[in-house]
Amino acid sequence: MKPDLFFDGKTSQIHEVEVSPAHDMIVIKSRVTGLLVTWSFEDIILNELGKTKKGRPFVFSNKHDQDARLHCYDRDTSNQIISNMHHSQKQEWIGASGRALLILAVFAIFFIVSVYKGLPLFSKAVAPHLPETVVSYISGQIEADLMRKFSECNDAEVKSHVEDIVLSLEIEDFKTKEDFEIVLIKSRRKPNAFVLPGRKIFIFSSLLNEAKSVDEIAGILAHEIGHIHHYHANEAMVRQAGFFTTMQMISWGLGFGDTASRIGVTLANLSFSREDELEADDFMMEVIAKSPYSIKGATDFFERRLPTVKTDNEYLKTAEKYLSTHPMVSIRIERFKARSSKEYYEVKSKRLDKMNNLCLSSPTQQEQSKNE
Repeated sequence: MKPDLFFDGKTSQIHEVEVSPAHDMIVIKSRVTGLLVTWSFEDIILNELGKTKKGRPFVFSNKHDQDARLHCYDRDTSNQIISNMHHSQKQEWIGASGRALLILAVFAIFFIVSVYKGLPLFSKAVAPHLPETVVSYISGQIEADLMRKFSECNDAEVKSHVEDIVLSLEIEDFKTKEDFEIVLIKSRRKPNAFVLPGRKIFIFSSLLNEAKSVDEIAGILAHEIGHIHHYHANEAMVRQAGFFTTMQMISWGLGFGDTASRIGVTLANLSFSREDELEADDFMMEVIAKSPYSIKGATDFFERRLPTVKTDNEYLKTAEKYLSTHPMVSIRIERFKARSSKEYYEVKSKRLDKMNNLCLSSPTQQEQSKNE
């Protein structure tokens, strides 16, 4: 094997050297004159990847001495240097430049939008680009906490009916059952549905129990998918996290585990804005207008709820950390009525009867304590 070579950058002399990685530096010793120089791992830059089979060395330089070069032919020594560089600099060597540029770009976006619109616009710009692994991890944390308060209603037939309604809406990116997940929550509280970051739609059994038509269920599902389509849950996550924690989520390598844990706590106050709700309503009305269903279903659902809206906060005390809020009910009803043009497609049917009876069997004492 060729000896490692050191170019000091000041003279034309080439030194044959021995390279010894230490705790926080490498010691470069000349085979002729002894100690030559030490480089801190924090200051080392990898310039070229070596290919030992082709006789090409790993080439390293120093931030404080750009002209100096270390040509290392020994792969084990080179890998040890790279590993210590990663540990010392707290980032993977192969992704350092890309992550630095990404963080710089995010910072630039944040600075520009902060001048004009502030964090809400920043969250809207960033929400679609959060890494899927981050979104899935955080959503899983919230779901685990949620399911300690509620029980899942395991009725495969009803779940299939709900999935079929979603598919019948013919929404882009929701064309197969693999594109989303329905979770049925056993609860006798006020009817509700909500989404978490990702593509999970949670539905209270009480909502299906009280539905008077499939059109009502279709409207609610389309509304929740509107939140998913517009990344509203991701936006809420970014708003709660703030700019710098969001940068950590995007860059991934900078302490993601700790970041995710912190986000899991701060998302306790996840909720959608009034603008989010209206945007999801607009999405729902566009989808329903092209579907076999009628917007009148959504109108009737909210008209039945209008007298109880003032007491909604009472039943949301347990789940308010996660459930979508639905403000301005009377305004929303008027908007629905203005767009309603079709009568009911399906008022009564076997599948509606099945959904009306979801999880209505007598609960155990433990279930009653958990779900009521």
